[in-house]
Amino acid sequence: MDSGEASAKLTVSNILDQFGWEVEDMGACEAARAIEPLCMLWCIPGFLRNDWSHAFKLLK
Repeated sequence: MDSGEASAKLTVSNILDQFGWEVEDMGACEAARAIEPLCMLWCIPGFLRNDWSHAFKLLK
């Protein structure tokens, strides 16, 4: 991991921490290809029911 990527991860982690959210490092930016479709899955019930109170949780 280069220093720019490490710096970006630290910045995002700090922002998420300020919201009180748990942070989990999901790997390098290439991992986004597998993670980003979760957004589409999250949007489907939101648009269908106009209810955005659902969420995903990572089980460790």
